[in-house]
Amino acid sequence: MNSGSLATRKQELIEERMQLQAGLEARDRLKESEKALSQNIYERGVDDAGFARIRSKGDAVLHLMGMNIEPTCSSR
Repeated sequence: MNSGSLATRKQELIEERMQLQAGLEARDRLKESEKALSQNIYERGVDDAGFARIRSKGDAVLHLMGMNIEPTCSSR
């Protein structure tokens, strides 16, 4: 490898490391948010089945958002 390709590869590795770090930080924030949500839901007396429905609907909305589809509101 010449010095130009070494510099390019070094930059690629730095960028990969930064993306990995950002992903880890996002995962930690998500974990904390989910923990707070769980506590909040259980404090309000929602049972396990209700909690599962809430999580399922949230996951579905996130999936739709990832596909750039506007979610619709429904009562169930």
